[in-house]
Amino acid sequence: MSSWYAFFGPSALPNDTVTRIHADIGRIAAQPEFQERLVREGADHEAMTLERFAQFMRTESARWAKVIRERNIRAQ
Repeated sequence: MSSWYAFFGPSALPNDTVTRIHADIGRIAAQPEFQERLVREGADHEAMTLERFAQFMRTESARWAKVIRERNIRAQ
C-alpha cells in the first residue's frame, strides 16, 4: 500500500482553470527545493498528465472498491 496526494476541485471547474492549476503545481513540484524535501522525507514524485491521473483514479477506485466488497467493510 502506498499513499499519495492530489488536489481536487468542483466538477464544474472550467478546463482552462484546471489546466492552469495543474501547470502551476507542476512548476512548484519541479523546483529543486521541493524535490530535495521529498528525498529527505523518503517520498517519490511522479508527475502525471491530467489524463494519466484520471486513469490512475479509475484504477485506484476499482482496486479499493474490490477490497471493500470482498472484506465487507462498512463505514461506522
